[in-house]
Amino acid sequence: MRTRSPSSSSHALVAIVGLLTASVQAAITPIAVTAAVTGNMGRVGENYSWTDSAGRPRAALLARNTSSGGGVLDRYAYVLANSATRIVNSTGSGAGGFGYVVSHLPYVDNCAATPDTQFCESIRVIGDDSPLGLGFTGTYSVKFAGRHHAIHEFKTTYPRFTGPHPAAPKFIRYDVPITIQWLFVNGRDHPLWTVTWDWSAVPAALPLAQQIEGDSRGPYGEMDFDGINGSGNAIGGIAWAVNEKRFTTTVAAFTLNSAWTWNSTGDAAIPFNMLWIQGANAQMGMVQTSLLATHDAGNGGYTNGGGFQGATSAVGNACADAPGYKLFCVWDWPFQSIENNFYGGVNVLPNDTTNGRRLAWGAKLGAIGRASYANYVNTNVAQPQAKSYSTFIVLGEHGAAVNPVADQVNELQRILKAASPVTATATVGTLATSGPAGVGRSDTQAYTRTGFNPVYATWDIAANSNKATLNWAASGADSLKNPVVRLLGYSTGIAPNSVTLNGTALIAETDYLASVDITTSTLWLTLVRSVSGSSNTLAINATAGVPPCTMDIDGDGHIYASTDGLILMRVMLGLTNAAVSSAAVVGSPRSTWPDIKKYLNESCAMGLP
Repeated sequence: MRTRSPSSSSHALVAIVGLLTASVQAAITPIAVTAAVTGNMGRVGENYSWTDSAGRPRAALLARNTSSGGGVLDRYAYVLANSATRIVNSTGSGAGGFGYVVSHLPYVDNCAATPDTQFCESIRVIGDDSPLGLGFTGTYSVKFAGRHHAIHEFKTTYPRFTGPHPAAPKFIRYDVPITIQWLFVNGRDHPLWTVTWDWSAVPAALPLAQQIEGDSRGPYGEMDFDGINGSGNAIGGIAWAVNEKRFTTTVAAFTLNSAWTWNSTGDAAIPFNMLWIQGANAQMGMVQTSLLATHDAGNGGYTNGGGFQGATSAVGNACADAPGYKLFCVWDWPFQSIENNFYGGVNVLPNDTTNGRRLAWGAKLGAIGRASYANYVNTNVAQPQAKSYSTFIVLGEHGAAVNPVADQVNELQRILKAASPVTATATVGTLATSGPAGVGRSDTQAYTRTGFNPVYATWDIAANSNKATLNWAASGADSLKNPVVRLLGYSTGIAPNSVTLNGTALIAETDYLASVDITTSTLWLTLVRSVSGSSNTLAINATAGVPPCTMDIDGDGHIYASTDGLILMRVMLGLTNAAVSSAAVVGSPRSTWPDIKKYLNESCAMGLP
């Protein structure tokens, strides 16, 4: 054993060890991806574990789609305010699970009388005009497994038909390719679901009458989101926003006779759809990452909400075809939901409750397959041969002062609404003004807010020599919680060695969370802060070949007192060689004394001899 006397380098080591040790307890555990986990009904999939904005663990099991019934969120777990864990399972019904797609065709009452329709052709060929997407197999992959950011991808197809054509064959089947991605981010509460339907294989010049005419209802499915498997509690209420007005029922539990209001004059620029449970402190919802003006939402309401937007239940009987209850007709809802539990029910009474769990997103007929169509608010939408959009999937507590769907809506409104109180500028690098129109697409879309990418709800900036400096300005009391930055054209292959906020150095794994995607030359970085006020300048600086100084000394992706802490302690005592390296995890990136010493010298400026 060789010892040495204290030097300036050892004093520096003591100072930095103190700094790192003080922060190690606050370090955020990297995202864990566990393969081949068994879930409900024999499903097998990948389990993603991450840390939410409150520092609590969450997990989502995504069932593989290599067999029928997969390609879904099968199980979800999160920690309540009282520290209990709620486990949400897919329902046991044939629609159980969440996050698959469904598409309806224009309904036909009598196929014998009007056989030459896409609806009737679908009935003849596949037995259903709107089969559940979980019934179709495909492929899955862990698209990106970064340290603090991960993407899971499903690919599948969905049958739709063109026609009727004037010559045989009257109808042509197309199995439309679908790409679905789930994004998990440390520091975010809710996973993001994004989809692309791609019908580019269909001839682009087909007359309108022959083009596919489907709607889009994904993400779709059923979860026992109160944590009670089976019948569970009754639905307490429903709410949604479309056309910049918020609808909500105001009396619990939900019935067709519930009082309601659709005349909110507050901000409702972001479409959403949600349910909550009666007396069970639980809600589930979806929140779109784009404005209705830029991405269509709402697939019911063929008369624009039956003319009830701007009204309340004081209008009296709101469904002339089904007298006796206050709510408007169940076929006039803008999103599919629990109305199926009442639709066509011979013995359904106005004051009946329901414990149904179905929830869906959607876009109007024509959203899938048409070159143009009239959306929910009767605005013409012209589109290429693809449809893409993204929603946050929200599962959480619900109460008078707890509403995570509303929190997610409000944050996106701060970014996207016309008089945005949160904006971004860049002095190093260039904030993106456009980007891919959706996952798996090469065409682009213009961004509503400079820098904000609605596909992943990230702030995208092109790097300048692997550096970027951007500032968020938030007006009044508004703030931005744990924003996620993507630095594009990032070529070092390792995390940045310097990140500062308003000139103050930030600590990796605690103040910011970085992942590097070497396949796309992208740095993902979550700032673990709520930024407010006019000055929130984030500077990212990377020098090729020099990783940042963190407490993860052996580089195995974890910070442990029994390994990393022991390495530092032994170095402080003047130990070298195997006496130090033996404390590292076997096979870790820095498990030898030369590698450890090089890291401490170059990244942490130790100056060890």
